[in-house]
Amino acid sequence: MQLKHSKIAFNKNKNPYRNKEILEKLRNKISQIENNNKSNNNKIISDIPIIPLGERKLDSSLPWGGFPKVGLHEIVGDTSAVGFAATIINKISNQDPNKTILWCQSRRNLYCHGLLQFGISPDRIIFVQSKNDTEILWAMEEGLQNPDLSIVVGRPYKVPSIAGRRLQLAAEANNSLALLINPQTDKNNQLRTKAVNAALTRWHVKSAPSLNTQYYSIRSFPKWDLELQHYKYSSINFNKQKIRTSQETSWQVEWCHETHNISLVANLCNGSAQSNKNQNKVQNNS
Repeated sequence: MQLKHSKIAFNKNKNPYRNKEILEKLRNKISQIENNNKSNNNKIISDIPIIPLGERKLDSSLPWGGFPKVGLHEIVGDTSAVGFAATIINKISNQDPNKTILWCQSRRNLYCHGLLQFGISPDRIIFVQSKNDTEILWAMEEGLQNPDLSIVVGRPYKVPSIAGRRLQLAAEANNSLALLINPQTDKNNQLRTKAVNAALTRWHVKSAPSLNTQYYSIRSFPKWDLELQHYKYSSINFNKQKIRTSQETSWQVEWCHETHNISLVANLCNGSAQSNKNQNKVQNNS
């Protein structure tokens, strides 16, 4: 059997891509969409209340000019991640002294009196000990709807994408703040590779060695290697924003007990941070 080949005549005059009028309309439409997205992002940024982290370089690295008081934020690392989270909790709770902090986790390793060095009174914390991650995430979502809470903190091992999305939407809908403090490894001591894409910001924290001088030893200020891994404007704009290569994203910081502020110890260039990426940074799955 022979296959019959039919020839299709192509009329150049009817080629839509040669129609300048259609192309011009498409260009205008694309430009309009891009301008609307920029306008929406600017409105989202200006509408979100912020708190200053206390260090200008950290605040200026964020599009809001500070740490957003609304939304979901992820902090990944060893025990120092709790310390960095405590600095944020301190600033939030000081602005809302009559409100309570909700803390949800399954582990029994929270030393509440250790939070005192960050200016956080254990009396202001409602501690929820959950059986598993599902209960932690459920308690967090419920807490975000309570106006009497200043901040909701959770320490799950794993956050499904849908659960992260629900937390971000609940935080935005109720003008509330949620912190996810995630360990660097899972229950099987395997390196975590999946980020919470719904989070407005994602930070990686690692303990930094203290200076070996007698003065700094007496002061005993917590010091961390801090890295901003991504940020995005809101759940409306679900895509993470690409951080410019010229933008500083890694710092060495310390917490001052007297001023209750983070201060910069030394800059870490992106190059040096990149060399330790496989060991120190939790990879993003996106």
